[in-house]
Amino acid sequence: MGQLKVLIVGASGFIGTNAIANLSKKYSVIPIYKTDNIDFTNIDHVRNILVQTKPNTVLNCLSYSAKHASNESEEIAKNLAMFYNFYALQDYYDQYINIGSGAEFDRAYDINLVSESQINNRIPKDAYGFAKNIIARNIASIESKFINLRIFGCFASNEWETRLLKKFSNTKGKFLLENDRYFDYIGAQDFLRVVDFVIENRIDKFDCNCVYEQKYKLSELLKLFSKIHQLNIPIEIISKSDKNYTGINTRLNNLPIKLLGLEQELSNYL
Repeated sequence: MGQLKVLIVGASGFIGTNAIANLSKKYSVIPIYKTDNIDFTNIDHVRNILVQTKPNTVLNCLSYSAKHASNESEEIAKNLAMFYNFYALQDYYDQYINIGSGAEFDRAYDINLVSESQINNRIPKDAYGFAKNIIARNIASIESKFINLRIFGCFASNEWETRLLKKFSNTKGKFLLENDRYFDYIGAQDFLRVVDFVIENRIDKFDCNCVYEQKYKLSELLKLFSKIHQLNIPIEIISKSDKNYTGINTRLNNLPIKLLGLEQELSNYL
């Protein structure tokens, strides 16, 4: 048997970029970039790319955001149409990995140590969370092939300048922190170890919070980052929030995967 083929949808984004760098060491990676101009809300476009590439696994890192739509209803419709197109065409591949989000649990409320089964407790009102929630509910009800790997926060040294650790490490003087709260971050290398495990073991149904066991407030995370890299950046907490953003990691912890862990991932950042 040759190398497994992994179709990466949304290869231009942060997760997609890191997925290419990591997974191409082991698999035959087929990246689909923004510049390829493929409309994943069009089932004929999706069918054509699947027929052409014949992937074993589809790794979907793409989400249609507000910049891709004229209003929230269109944003929701595009994300759901993309998912249902791949669902309708599941005979063309063996495995579909969806990148989920903690926003599935409704960011209007405190998301504190939620389990995967709590996806049915609320339907978010924001367009992004709503679409992610509906997709996650569908994946939970499908018998096989579909996996939801849920990220609350993810970081790596090549992340956008607007991300927390990038802004903090680039700070000259005092760093102002708004809405200090417990927040789950996972390093991109560790997240992709989970993706690799799912692909390599041909897992065909799984829903998992990709989070570490120990929980940190954002201020604690930044202090740990400062300690590791011997930075002297004072932190001023502007406000505190009672809306945390964390999940239980029991399912991830039960997998036979050796993760680097938060401290090592932070060490690799600079």
